Amino acid sequence: MGGRVAWLGACHLPFAACAVFYGGRIKLAMGDGPPPIEFAGQIRCPVAGYFGSDDANPSPADVDDYSATLSANNVSHVFHRYEGAGHAFQNFPSPERCRETQSEDAWQRVLDFLDRTLMP
Repeated sequence: MGGRVAWLGACHLPFAACAVFYGGRIKLAMGDGPPPIEFAGQIRCPVAGYFGSDDANPSPADVDDYSATLSANNVSHVFHRYEGAGHAFQNFPSPERCRETQSEDAWQRVLDFLDRTLMP
């Protein structure tokens, strides 16, 4: 739920930057409220996303929808997609999920994003 929670946090809190890893269920309503994607217009910070192209939650089509929604709401964002990686491709204790090369690239990219975004 980390990617979904990061998205929701950016929608409702004064974040300076938001990094979404995997980001499943952003188009899905849970509980009584609307799906988090409907709050995209409330995001006031740059968003970076890291997604496995072999993931089903979110699927590549879902990631396309996330990007289109952010664009429609003028939210600055950059998404990175990793071939050969599925959901939780940074889950090192899970050899069937972990993709070390993609994970290392994602970590370097998120650190660069945060450095550019948060450091004057």
